[in-house]
Amino acid sequence: MTSAVGRQPGYWRLMLDLQREELAKQRASDDRRYADPNITLDAHEDRWAWRRALRRHPVTHLVYRSVIGLVGAVLILVGIPMIPLTGPGWVVVFLGVAVWSSEFEWAQRLLHHGKARLKGWERWVLVLPWSWRLVGVGATLVLAWALMWGTLVMTGVAGWVPDPISTWLLWLPGVNPA
Repeated sequence: MTSAVGRQPGYWRLMLDLQREELAKQRASDDRRYADPNITLDAHEDRWAWRRALRRHPVTHLVYRSVIGLVGAVLILVGIPMIPLTGPGWVVVFLGVAVWSSEFEWAQRLLHHGKARLKGWERWVLVLPWSWRLVGVGATLVLAWALMWGTLVMTGVAGWVPDPISTWLLWLPGVNPA
């Protein structure tokens, strides 16, 4: 029955309209949730006692904010090159924003927006027919393999890779030892 509904004219337009309405409701909710004009969280807003204590003193609060800002920036700067290369790039970038969101309200809004977009994309994928999902998985695997092969062509096979795997990787065209 799901496939028959999916074939009706206007089905995908209806799904897109429903997602847009839900996103508009989410934005209105976010506007009420983040109505505080402060840039950082206030001491009384924090759930953890040790952070409330740090935020009560101006010097420790400034040092803590600086450390959080630096750690979040390092995670994001490390994660950005991992997005096109092999590695968990988006996970590291989201982790950096999550670290920032522990201190900065603008980062909380950014993280909340990212989570909402990810959930919307997940809902969109779940209403697709199985055949389209399989095509998406196949395209993702081909893209990941192409990115890994391109990385190996540019950098070569590292010396720390075990010999059986290294031998197998060197069979790929254009791949040389590092």
